[in-house]
Amino acid sequence: MSFDTPHFAFNGTTRTPFFRVRSEEIQARRRVSQLPLGFLYFPTVLWRRTCMAAMEKLKLTEEQIEALAFYDARYDLLGQWIMSPGARQFLGDKSNRICRFCNQSSPNATFRKDAHVVPQLLGNKTLMSFYECDDCNDEFGSGIENDLGNWTKPMRTLARIRGQNGIPKHKREGEDGWRVEFHDRVLKISGKEDSFPFSVEEANNKIVFRLPRDPYTPIAVLKAFLRIGITLMPNEEVPNFIELLQWVKNKDHSVRFLKSCTIVRTFHPGPLPNDQLCAILFRRKAGVDDCFHMFMILSYANEVYQLPIPCPARDAHLGGKELTHPLFPSPGSGDTDVYGSPVVQTVNLMGCHEIRGDVVEFTMHFDRIEPAGKPEQSE
Repeated sequence: MSFDTPHFAFNGTTRTPFFRVRSEEIQARRRVSQLPLGFLYFPTVLWRRTCMAAMEKLKLTEEQIEALAFYDARYDLLGQWIMSPGARQFLGDKSNRICRFCNQSSPNATFRKDAHVVPQLLGNKTLMSFYECDDCNDEFGSGIENDLGNWTKPMRTLARIRGQNGIPKHKREGEDGWRVEFHDRVLKISGKEDSFPFSVEEANNKIVFRLPRDPYTPIAVLKAFLRIGITLMPNEEVPNFIELLQWVKNKDHSVRFLKSCTIVRTFHPGPLPNDQLCAILFRRKAGVDDCFHMFMILSYANEVYQLPIPCPARDAHLGGKELTHPLFPSPGSGDTDVYGSPVVQTVNLMGCHEIRGDVVEFTMHFDRIEPAGKPEQSE
């Protein structure tokens, strides 16, 4: 079966994402943009009381205000989950565990391992699920989440996102090999100078990194995003997504289920907390028929991903149509004059063949170049 997913259209621009980290602001990284992504959304009753104050604080544009009105009129907020260092949160019933992905319960399934709602590799250490058995957790971890990890690795390295094994290292083996890693809060690059994966433009005070991704399958990355949405949704919604759930769990990525599924990525330049994540899930209001049944937003470090959770049972009437969804506004570093405007682009993850040699380009700005001093000579 193939579900004719409606197309997600938006008006935006695509540019090379860049970081601009000024030396005097590195220590202020955690003090900037502390407001969570979802605070902008309020039920209608609270809209008039508090939303205008929030919009004034963030100096939202007319376009962003219209986007908030779009979501307020069409969607109910199913949930907002903030993941930051601290106490753990759990989804589901610990005393009555049934795996959402294989429908097994004890004693046919075990639930001893920590099941992260958002993969730990993206920095989530606090939002856990009782909906996932150990076997499904292992399958996802060695399968689609590994593809997600390879696809996001360059960004996670430069943004210093700590996964289970710390900040990922980037390296190329061989005689012309190199290594990019963070050590003692410093980005260190080693290897032959003529083989480094970056170029320096001193006149413009910027470094352009070109980091290769490890092999990944695009459709597996998409499945990893959709697994997050399936885990977040309430129990009463799961029967509407059985076909999607079974497809996400299928290891054969050549099996087609969706004709399209547009993801919109927003990159916010500037210093942002790298240990805080946010997930939001919206559900279409009763009586509304011109938008997706379910819509998810996932934010971590400098990136925000927005995507529909395809639902054949509720979105069949939208098949083949082009829906114009405005982007849900998300707070960035706040000073576009210093850091630049957010970069918005669509991401196509419908390919079912493994990709090798994919290169991601990032630009970092710097204040100045200082000599590092000569290495100590051993006697």
